[in-house]
Amino acid sequence: MKAPTHSRAAPDPLQPGLPSRRDGSHGLLQRRPADAPTVEVDVMVRLPRVQELSGLGRSTIYRLMAMQQFPNAVRLGPRAVGWRLSDIAAWNASRPCLQPGPATPAHRPIDTDTV
Repeated sequence: MKAPTHSRAAPDPLQPGLPSRRDGSHGLLQRRPADAPTVEVDVMVRLPRVQELSGLGRSTIYRLMAMQQFPNAVRLGPRAVGWRLSDIAAWNASRPCLQPGPATPAHRPIDTDTV
């Protein structure tokens, strides 16, 4: 026997009594007055995400921070640091792109006569 399907969305634990939608809204119009100031919130990211975004390893990130060539971490608690996502994005945007040029071999061929 097939279970009946319901068109009603599951209740949102953060907003009791209001069904949530897939997009996270509750179906309510969320209008902001024209004169209301906009608030920009900068997301803090931890080291694994910084490594993923920058393509660098932990040691390289801290070495570049010491040389003032990478955004500094922000203290989040007694034993936690994070980086502002906007700082990481700006650092990524400031990196130079490689110019097309002659191809260089990735490695030297092994001379089998001397081995």
